[in-house]
Amino acid sequence: MPSRKAEQIVRTLRDEILSGKRPRGARLPTYDALMEQFRVTRPTIARVLNALRSEGLVTVNGTRGVFVAKTLPHHNRYLWVTSEQPGSLEWTTFLATILDLIERGETGINGEVIALVGVDGRVNNPEYQRLCEAVEHRSVAGLFLMNSATVYLLPALQEPGIPRVAIWAPLPHAALLRLDFNGLIYRACLRIGAAPSRRVRSRALQLASRHRRRRRRRAHRLRRARSHALGEGVHRRPTRGRTLSRPRCSAPFRR
Repeated sequence: MPSRKAEQIVRTLRDEILSGKRPRGARLPTYDALMEQFRVTRPTIARVLNALRSEGLVTVNGTRGVFVAKTLPHHNRYLWVTSEQPGSLEWTTFLATILDLIERGETGINGEVIALVGVDGRVNNPEYQRLCEAVEHRSVAGLFLMNSATVYLLPALQEPGIPRVAIWAPLPHAALLRLDFNGLIYRACLRIGAAPSRRVRSRALQLASRHRRRRRRRAHRLRRARSHALGEGVHRRPTRGRTLSRPRCSAPFRR
């Protein structure tokens, strides 16, 4: 574990890099120069550079020296945070699908997405420690948060800071992202419909057509409910192919 002096030096160099005082790609001073500047020993400087390297802020280029990274992690690194654990009762297929996409690198996001699973807010929880370090050091570009009671109460997320998005339900200091499952299903059906198999294509197009009809019926019901709420009334359309007429009275009741 880095000493307190090493942590202070790491904080100083980190602030200089993130603020632009040390430009991206710039060469850092040599070991001897850093030792003289901060008045510490060589092992302390080694711990400092290892810590900065683990954060992705510096790179080592062979014998040429240590350089500020050309692409800083807070520009293209994101964290996906959930308090649920795989195999638990709260672990859903939706969460499993997102985790699988992250592990395969198929999120469609221009950057690296790191999954933090089982974040419960305890000090000895390694995933929560990684989240706290990222928030404190601002070493990521943003956070994707799965809403839960535990995530809602995480101390590290109670103050604004790193840009964050709450998926499905609101969270403090986070923009809300709602997923259009109907649209996802529809696009998936169209994509499968382009498959070379005629049977698969036909079935997918049938599902897409059925999905369109359901969306139209849902929209019609919403319009009717809105009209009733406004007191406008709703005129029911006559059934196709049938003529609605006034029922005739039977013979015993004729005058």
